[in-house]
Amino acid sequence: MLKINMLFFRVNPFSSYFAILVAIASFALSIVVTNNVNLINRDGFLYIEVAELYLKLGYSAAFHRYSWPFFSILTAWLSKIIGGNVISAFYIHSAFSLGLLGFAYMKVAQSLFEQKEVVILSAIIFICFSTLNDYRVDIVRDQGFWAWSVLGFYFFLEAVKVQRILYLSYGILCILLATMYRVEGAITLLSLPLLYLLLSNYKELMCILKQKRLLLVVCIMLLIFIVGVIFVSGYGESSKLIATMSSTNISTYFELWHAACNHISMILPEYSKKYSALFLFAGVAGIFLAKIIPVMGVGYTLFCLLNMRVYIGWLKKNKPILVLMLVAAIPLVVFIYRYYFLSTRYIVLFSLLLLYPLAWCFYDVFFNRKSLLLKFVAGLLLFYSLVDGFYKSKPNDKLYYREASEWVESNLPVGAVIGTNSVRLSYMVNGLYFNNTKFNVNNFNENKVDYLLFKSKNGLPSFIKESQWCVLYKIKSDKNGYIFMFSRALDDVKCDL
Repeated sequence: MLKINMLFFRVNPFSSYFAILVAIASFALSIVVTNNVNLINRDGFLYIEVAELYLKLGYSAAFHRYSWPFFSILTAWLSKIIGGNVISAFYIHSAFSLGLLGFAYMKVAQSLFEQKEVVILSAIIFICFSTLNDYRVDIVRDQGFWAWSVLGFYFFLEAVKVQRILYLSYGILCILLATMYRVEGAITLLSLPLLYLLLSNYKELMCILKQKRLLLVVCIMLLIFIVGVIFVSGYGESSKLIATMSSTNISTYFELWHAACNHISMILPEYSKKYSALFLFAGVAGIFLAKIIPVMGVGYTLFCLLNMRVYIGWLKKNKPILVLMLVAAIPLVVFIYRYYFLSTRYIVLFSLLLLYPLAWCFYDVFFNRKSLLLKFVAGLLLFYSLVDGFYKSKPNDKLYYREASEWVESNLPVGAVIGTNSVRLSYMVNGLYFNNTKFNVNNFNENKVDYLLFKSKNGLPSFIKESQWCVLYKIKSDKNGYIFMFSRALDDVKCDL
């Protein structure tokens, strides 16, 4: 063990071996967390269903069920290769994606920084990033999207640094793969060639244009993507993307903006009505910031505020990463502007880019500043964030699902018909994730079930108090409410109402 530790510290932080070590650590952390929790998230059931449909009925059935099914299709292929079930293939796919993300993240850090201490800090911050660790147990397509996007960013940064269009072609290929997971990658895909030209000076641009073969490869890649999008344009997500980029949809956005401004002006005082557009803009920006802060975490956010001058100064000196931040923010701003909300996992890719100047700020405090108080505060905030990150990698708030399923297995007779209002509980108790029978609480007496496993956010549901059901078991979670086991009230059943 001592030899392994010595080997780790002797590895050059700027070598690919160091990036591979971080990738292995990320992969292993995902496997360990998955084995400890072993709970399928709600979105995961849809991806599993689509993969099963593809294996049984082919492409058309998968596309009919879900508009962008490539994540499920790739996982179905993986299940054929490894010879295991689809669920195991999904977890392996997710762990591999997060391992690849660790490798790509470190390659970007190695490209951006010249000090080995910053690279090591970047590795520590990545492994302990609480928001990312919160998704290690989930089956979501975003993990592959993050991984291939960051790897594409690395090749883009290398292309800008050494002015080789070959690296740009590698980056475009990676973004193409990222788009297979989430269609929002198309925005990055179409932006990279233009950004590459804008970040090149005149002499370098002339040299680039002379590389005709490589330019031809890049054009072919983009053409394949455009043809692919047109080919599947009849399906939901690709048609939404085309609609978003079309002029008719732009007019729709202006109509939405005007209507929202009118609604805001109705609640403003008379002399403030002319500022309704400003209030709306502030509201959209507020939604964005309100998501960024919890995603980054309290510790990192406070540290960024304390070192905002250094943070912004680093970004000014590293324009390529700043440009990539803007590209990653475009889909987020459009989504907020259209729907006025933002899911946490949509913002993870953007937040990963925010971690690079954060690592530089920690380096600046620890190695360039003389203030012991500032170093103590920085160390305290870093320690808090690292502990929070490891805690998030163990989602204890979801373990009460497992406790409920274990109670059912130990206390209920074999063959009992159990109804539930939770897809996750249905899978854990009945083994059903495909064509689940949803229990209708309004007509529960008409359903021929012996027991009712009910997930509730507000305690005992009101309809139970006026029915012939009684509580056999209940368990409470700190975040997600209660799980009740109800049984029909018979003479030989002890109820606990």
